[in-house]
Order: sequence, then C-alpha cells, then structure tokens
Amino acid sequence: MDRLTMTDELEAIDDATITKRKIDHTLARFSAAHDELEAEEAKKRERRERLASRPAALLEQTRTALQRVVTTTDAEPAEAAEEASPQTRLQEKKERKTRQTAKAGRITAAVVAALVFLSIGSAWGAQTWFDAKFNTVASLDEDSADIQDAAGQTGDENFLMVGS
Repeated sequence: MDRLTMTDELEAIDDATITKRKIDHTLARFSAAHDELEAEEAKKRERRERLASRPAALLEQTRTALQRVVTTTDAEPAEAAEEASPQTRLQEKKERKTRQTAKAGRITAAVVAALVFLSIGSAWGAQTWFDAKFNTVASLDEDSADIQDAAGQTGDENFLMVGS
C-alpha cells in the first residue's frame, strides 16, 4: 500500500486526506528551497558587508601614486581632503570615462547641429537658385516685352480643359 493512503494505524483514508498530505509535502519542499535561498542570501549579505567595511589602510593602499605624492600646504584644503573619502583607481577611471563620454556627447551634438544648419542653408540656397532659373511670363499684360507678335496675337484666347 502507498503510505499516503494509510493512516498511522494502517487504516484506509479518504481522498480529502490524501490531497491534504500531498499539499503538505509540496509546501515542505517549497519551504526547504526557500530556506536554502535565504541562507545563500545571508552569506552574500555578510560578504558584501565584510568587503564594504575594509579598514582605512586598505583604502590607502589603493590610492594612486599621484594622490600619495601630492600634499596640501593650506589648512582648509587639507581638511576638505580629509572629509572627502579617497577615490580608488577604479572610481577615478569611471569618473574619467564619464567625463569623456559627456565631452564626446557634447561634441557630437554640436557637429549634428552644424550639419543640420548647413544642410538647411544649402537646401534653401538650391531652392532659391532653381526658382530664379524659371522666368515668369506676364502674358496677360498687353504691353509685355515677352509677346513676340503683338498684332498677330490680338484677340487670341487659350482655354485649358480639365477633366477626369
């Protein structure tokens, strides 16, 4: 017999009890998995706290050579340097990269703006040049110099028929 279908006294049990036992076993498995994940997270938190709380001597070792060589002579800059936490080489590299990226972005924006300005200006100039190429004929003006044979064209009419 299956152990889920028998009670402690080896008596047969009903379907509701079997369903409850299956649910209990499933919850027990989920609880065990949750406990394992919680233990892993606790280890990660402990390691993170241990790494974050390093002594000042380790921070001093990671300072760049320039920071160790440069000393301040004024009292105020020395106090400001003590208040500000020293940056590691990785932090300096990230800051430098951020500044370079910002500078590249500004340069790119300026170049794009200049290109847009030049393209709009050249398009306007091309349109003006093409418009100047076409001559407007004042054919309705009887005294226009564009009319070649004024006497022969007197009374002539042109009709435009449009249809679809």
